[in-house]
Amino acid sequence: MFKAIPIVIQWSDEEWERANLVKVRVAAKLVTYTPDELKDALGKLASAGHAPETVEGLIETKEHLAAMIRLLETAIVRSFLVLERLGYDPDTNPPPDHRNE
Repeated sequence: MFKAIPIVIQWSDEEWERANLVKVRVAAKLVTYTPDELKDALGKLASAGHAPETVEGLIETKEHLAAMIRLLETAIVRSFLVLERLGYDPDTNPPPDHRNE
């Protein structure tokens, strides 16, 4: 059916938050700006020398989150495949031979 995929979680929750959550918040703030406001904000970042690292951080986090989405999609598909083999379907939940013991 499918092979196991070894996954190594390298970051603690706190490390992940420090590495990614701030970039998600930056992106959330950037999209609230009008073009003129964004021009001002990015102009300030650029003149302080932070524009390249800010944009690169957004790109890195986007790629990381895209990989997480692929991981979640894989887990969901595999779960549905196995549940289907167990007799699960949306109309017979739990499967007919399921026992609560």
